[in-house]
Amino acid sequence: MCFHAYTDGTFLKFMQRVLDPLQQTLADGCHLSRETGNDISRAGFSSVELNTAFLSSATFINPHAYGIAYK
Repeated sequence: MCFHAYTDGTFLKFMQRVLDPLQQTLADGCHLSRETGNDISRAGFSSVELNTAFLSSATFINPHAYGIAYK
């Protein structure tokens, strides 16, 4: 499961950008503000089944992107 950044212009997206350098240090290079779902969708797969999930106890590391990408 990967992080997917909040929508631009929201307070939570701002906080993700502020905390991103710390997250990269603590979580082995993981980015809070990366547009994971969009990147996967534009990668050229023949089909992408992409979903998101929100964890109630993980405010700044929401939403999570998960799914299947077919070659």
